[in-house]
Order: sequence, then structure tokens, then C-alpha cells
Amino acid sequence: MAENSKQGPVEGAKPWHRTVGSKVWYFFNSLKLTLFVLITLAIVSIFGTVVEQNQPVEAYLAQYGEKWTRTILALRLNDMYHSYWFMAFLAALTLNIIVCTFERFPPKWKGLIHHKPGKFDPQVIDRFSHNATATVSGAPEAVRQRAIDLLKARRYKFVEYPSGDGATALYAWKGVVGRLGSDVTHISLLLILLGAIVGSFAGYKDFKAVYVGGSFSVPDSDFKLRLDKFWIDYYDTGQIRQYNSLLTVIEGGKEVLTRQIWVNEPLYYKGIRFYQSRCLAALMR
Repeated sequence: MAENSKQGPVEGAKPWHRTVGSKVWYFFNSLKLTLFVLITLAIVSIFGTVVEQNQPVEAYLAQYGEKWTRTILALRLNDMYHSYWFMAFLAALTLNIIVCTFERFPPKWKGLIHHKPGKFDPQVIDRFSHNATATVSGAPEAVRQRAIDLLKARRYKFVEYPSGDGATALYAWKGVVGRLGSDVTHISLLLILLGAIVGSFAGYKDFKAVYVGGSFSVPDSDFKLRLDKFWIDYYDTGQIRQYNSLLTVIEGGKEVLTRQIWVNEPLYYKGIRFYQSRCLAALMR
């Protein structure tokens, strides 16, 4: 007698794609993932600060030697914020925020528009970190009215419903919009992250060494930039305080704009920012 060893699908079992989808959703809904990505980004950002970005290979060879220069170039630490692995971390954080928002926003929104307490056990209040209990003597109707007047005076919204045994319960709330604070923060972070990702692919970054009186054509633009003056400000102790440059924008053969820039105070013209980087002019869009 032959026995068929093949078994059909188990009744009630979820399809494999739904199981995998649930695991992926749970993975991106994890707080551990959020902490891991944030801590990792904080750590690798240190490398982006220590290792000067977008420098010529010769500069890295002179400062770090051949061995470490190979490591820097292999890991793209010379252009870290445009590297594939940095973009992967940003994408993971973006998905993590999106999933967390979708997971937590619907119950909050439902709580904003629907206030149906249903069955409520008064003993639950004792387990809250902030709670208060008051005993009021008087007729039930008088106590009820006194509670309603107090809630109205403090601008609470409330609903009244029977709680059983002929008793009446009041369910009050206010400031529920504050529950959406985390969601507003999530949306703000998403805009920042999406801007960083789009800017990394749609924009560009370049460095130009310019001598006083010299000029250069700006990539993907129809104007030039001329360095009229460069000087260094010093503290009384002799330490360098600031690097400064006086730049002039030349468009169509005419000088259209002249402005002083210094470190962290760029010139912005036609969607491109020109930064002062020691003795180099850096441009970014």
C-alpha cells in the first residue's frame, strides 16, 4: 500500500509572502533599529568630521600615508555623505520612521475623533503614575453637577455614560492634539532625510583652488566667480580666528553681485552655495 507523503497547506496558516511581509514590517517598526541607526550615524559622522571631505588624493597621501589612503578611498570616507552605505543608513532610518508613523498614527487619530470609553474599570486609575482621588459628600445629582461644572471651568471636553448599577460616569479629556507631537516630529525628520537623499543624487559638490584676482566657471551654470580678496583674521594671541573671501559673480560679462563670505557663511546664488574652506572655495548645490 502506497502512502502519499505530500501534505496540503495547513488550514489557517498564513501564506509565506504575508509571513515575510510581517517580519519585514516588524523589523522596520523596531525601536532597536532606530537606536542602532542613530548611534551608527553619530559614530560614522565623527569620521566625516575628522577626515576632510572631497580632498585630492594627494592631500590624503600626504596626511595619512598610502595604507590609510587606500582604506579611506575604499570606504569612501573622502566623500562619506554620498557613499552607498551612508545612503543605505538614511534609507533605513526613513523607512523606520514611515513604518512607525503608520503604526502609531491611526490609533491616535481615532482617539481624536472618537471618544467612546466603553467598559472602564475605575481601579485602572490607581495604576497610573499621575492620579488623584477625591471623596465628595452629597446627593448623586448634586455631585454629578459639581463635577460637570468643574470640568467646564477647566475647559475639559467630556462625555457622560452609564457605568452600571444606576451610576453615572464622566469621561473627560483635553490637549489631545498634543498626542500628535511625535507624528509632526516624524514628518519633519522625513522631510530632512528625503531632502538629504534627493540632494545627494540631484546636487553636486566640488572644490576649486582660486588665487586672488582669478576666476572660474561654475559647473552646470552660466556665470563665473571671481576672488577679489582673501584675508585671515587673528585673535590677540596670534591664533587664526576666521578665513574671509570677497567674491564677485560675473554673468554675461557683467558684475552682478559682490559679497564677503567666511567659514559657515556661504554665498548663495541661483541655487548654488559657495563656501569658504580655508584657502579653497567650495561650491555645492
